This record gives sequence, C-alpha cells and structure tokens, in this order.
Amino acid sequence: MSLIVILGEKLPKNGQLNKILQNRLDKALDLYHDSFIIVSGGRVQKECIHTEAYVMKKYLMDTHNIPSDKIIQESRSQNTIENAKYTLKIIKQKNIQFHKMMVVSSSFHLRRVSNIFKYFFHQILRKGNLIFIPSDNGISGINLKNRIENEKLYLKEFKDEYKY
Repeated sequence: MSLIVILGEKLPKNGQLNKILQNRLDKALDLYHDSFIIVSGGRVQKECIHTEAYVMKKYLMDTHNIPSDKIIQESRSQNTIENAKYTLKIIKQKNIQFHKMMVVSSSFHLRRVSNIFKYFFHQILRKGNLIFIPSDNGISGINLKNRIENEKLYLKEFKDEYKY
C-alpha cells in the first residue's frame, strides 16, 4: 500500500482553502487508490478556528468522498520541519505499513521538502520508496518569485542547523 502525505499551506484569515493548498489536495487525489493519506498542518494562522489538517480532511471528505478512516490528521506542525517530524511520529505510533510514501507539495516548495523529509525518514525508507510529487504552484509573478527566494533561504537555514 502507498501512503500519501499532503503538506499544508497557511490558510487565509477566513479559514478557507487557498489555491496553493487546493492544488496540493487535487494533485494528491490523482494519486489516491485506496491509500492512507496524512494531511499535515497545524493552526499557523492564529485567527483561524481550524487547523490546516482539519480543512484539508474536510475538503477530501466533502468534495471527493474520501472515507474518513483513510485520512489521518497531523495537526501540530507549524512549519515544514515539523511536518516531517510529526508525520514520522504518527507513522511510528500507528505502525502504518506502506511500500511507498508520496509527499505532495507545491513545485516551489519541493526542493526544501525533499531535503527535510529525506533527512528525517532516511532510517525507515529505502531509496526509491520516498517520492516527491509537485502540484501546480497556484501563484505566479512576483508572488511566486518571492516564495522561491524565501524557499532558498529556508533551505539554507535547515542545512546549516541540521548539518545536512
């Protein structure tokens, strides 16, 4: 069985899906074949009532009829490093068995995601069992350019802090 991990994206203050997050969810749906799904994201936007994981699970269930028992919420993470750490903790605690793990995030985010997840998951996954799936960015122009520049900085900070 495959495991799909969908990374959250800071929700707008109204708590609704933004285009970036919806694109990640829709890409994961292309991969879904009775797999388990972990939706990963806490309440980063403090004005929101719900976590990113709650909003993602609700979208998958209400819009696409994915059964609730196929979706696991990771609702504590505040950033990409915590997405990886808390997802790994859930996998170990629930003893989730899978032959392949697919991590879905936006194209602009995927380089950092792949470094972070490889760092935290290297002991439990063989090479080739961890796959990174890009979704459409959902933004363009100066917004995309700024996100790409920020991703470079965040990746450098991660590599410096974790000596990776």
